[in-house]
Amino acid sequence: MKVALLAPSPVPFIVGGAERAVSGLARAINERSAHDCEVLKVPVDETNLLGIVDGYQAFASLELGHFDRVISVKYPAWISAHPEHSVLMFHPLRGLYDTYHLFGLPVWPSPRLPELADLLHVIRRRHDRAALPEVFERIHAAAGAHGAGHPDLAFPGPLAREIVRWLDLVALAPAQMRNHFALSRTVASRPDYFPRGITPVVVYLPSELGPLHEGGQHHLFCASRLDGPKRHDLLIQAMASVPSKIPLLIAGTGPEESRLRSLAAGDSRVQFLGAVSDQELVELYADALAVAFVPQDEDLGLITLEAMGCATPVVTCTDSGGPTELVADGITGLVVEPDPGDIGRAITRLVEMPDLATGLGRAGKRRAARITWDDAVHTLLEGRRRSPRAARAMSPAPTVRPVGTGSRVTRPKVVATATFRVYPPRGGGQLRCLRLYGALARHVDVEIVCLVDPLHPAGTTVIAPGMVQTLVPRSPAHMAIGDEMSIAAHMPVTDITAATDIW
Repeated sequence: MKVALLAPSPVPFIVGGAERAVSGLARAINERSAHDCEVLKVPVDETNLLGIVDGYQAFASLELGHFDRVISVKYPAWISAHPEHSVLMFHPLRGLYDTYHLFGLPVWPSPRLPELADLLHVIRRRHDRAALPEVFERIHAAAGAHGAGHPDLAFPGPLAREIVRWLDLVALAPAQMRNHFALSRTVASRPDYFPRGITPVVVYLPSELGPLHEGGQHHLFCASRLDGPKRHDLLIQAMASVPSKIPLLIAGTGPEESRLRSLAAGDSRVQFLGAVSDQELVELYADALAVAFVPQDEDLGLITLEAMGCATPVVTCTDSGGPTELVADGITGLVVEPDPGDIGRAITRLVEMPDLATGLGRAGKRRAARITWDDAVHTLLEGRRRSPRAARAMSPAPTVRPVGTGSRVTRPKVVATATFRVYPPRGGGQLRCLRLYGALARHVDVEIVCLVDPLHPAGTTVIAPGMVQTLVPRSPAHMAIGDEMSIAAHMPVTDITAATDIW
């Protein structure tokens, strides 16, 4: 297949986690599958409403007929039209969704300009792509007549909020999407991100940084944009309660740099490295005693997977979002309250117990290894349609058989269990299960209940008529017991612990 991977090019241009994830996914499709992928980007200026609307209009007008499949990852790219379009949501414009309340602005717009009041009437009564030309025309006409800086067109603002959310509603409608995927459970569970009735499939993307390796325990490390939501201030304040000379190295640049430098001015242990190369980044991860990553409600946080890949434990917070899906407290890292004292005590614990840090880091490395590009590419490109309409088309009609004279009942049902995901098949055991239960499904309905690791989302998939697979994630504690007993026995014993030590 010819695959288009759609994403915005931010104006001004920066390279962050989203940009790295897109390039990594494109490389994985090209190198790990039989498909050809091209990344298509359109510049999007997010400093004003008109720039954002122009981005939606540009993506809506893209001609993508020369591609067999389209995957979009962010607004406004997902408004592009294609019959085989799937969304892998990183996030929408968060300032107009779950963080809008932080601005203290009204929710409901009351535009002063009559033409914008008419626009509001249009988007409240129409929710289809056919309305896009009229909506774009009305916005540009108002901006042309009154200026893009008119208060009604303020960004952020209540009218901007309603316009962008309407555009996303049109773009992500089940009729427009082959599949709805999410970057993490955190993204999947946020209110209003997906259309009502849609349960997205979570697809974790590994980092393309590498090769990753283990190293020493010489410093504490953090690498992310120096911005308010990353909460570097918590980390700097936490160092006040760390009774050690161990340095805290912070890589990255951003708007908060001056404030953070002032905050850290009295602590010579805190060092700002600025931008670092990928090679330097790997070494900084590898030689860290721990990576402290304490953002607020992060979408996923590649820094977590990168640290784990270097067998470096991660300290994060209970409200950090995506990192808490990867870091199991006391098993693969430490999860604490977002309080400088609690963060400082967690760091001190690792400083005073380096063997604990080593054990947590190596458990994290095993966990991160389960997130692979092969799985991500297969799910995104080979997975069945998951929209409600497609799911109904996939699901077999209830099969009935005669019993006696004139009576009809549904087929008997058999539930089978497995300690691994059966579908999609990648090994002999999976193939044997599918062939055995596939033959059985000719006569009875079969549900295969599969225990999977904690990073896999729970859910049920129709494999074939009469046969479904239900995934049940193990708890982190259950997974840890299996790993520990396998190490002690010098052989895999997770099939045994699946029954004897289930949590």
